[in-house]
Amino acid sequence: MIELIAVALLRIQEADVHFSLGPERDPWRGRAGMTLGYVARHGPFRSSDGNGRLHLDLQPPGWPVALVVECGIAGLHPDLDKLSGAEVWLADEENDAQVADFDLGVRWTGSWPTLGPARPTIAGGPAIFFAELNGLVVGERVSRYDRSGAIGPWLEAGIFWELNEIWGLGARLRWDYARMDLFGGEGDVGGIHAGIAVEGRF
Repeated sequence: MIELIAVALLRIQEADVHFSLGPERDPWRGRAGMTLGYVARHGPFRSSDGNGRLHLDLQPPGWPVALVVECGIAGLHPDLDKLSGAEVWLADEENDAQVADFDLGVRWTGSWPTLGPARPTIAGGPAIFFAELNGLVVGERVSRYDRSGAIGPWLEAGIFWELNEIWGLGARLRWDYARMDLFGGEGDVGGIHAGIAVEGRF
């Protein structure tokens, strides 16, 4: 019996027979990274102390674009004069705010021979914004707190340099916009973001 098995294995090797479960498929490609920079908002939330963003890109096989999940948060200095129609007036001092967003979308990454290792990117999609505002009521000296949410668009353009097979370094410019209600008033919660990004591929 052992001799028969050995002969069969030898015959298979000589015939160069290959077994396959099906055609090989290109794997999903991914990128994950972080962007640090500055955001200037054009509503009741003025410029921030800093802005941090995380992103994850997943590109299915054969797709020209990647699916994007991104989030960001910034601590801001409110400009309460731009919160139109507010039912409660807050003092200009001793107040603070935070704005966070959770984004979905797609990102196209180009490859042009004239740019060498630089790769331009364009992205966009819908975003969910969350904002909270905490401050002292004028004349009462009591603290009041309110928070709200809204949905709006975001667009982003950037350029990346491939440092090696894994790591990349780039710059990004982003615009987003939404209208939000706080303390009975309404104001913009979007802005312009600029930052330096580091990402890794997998």
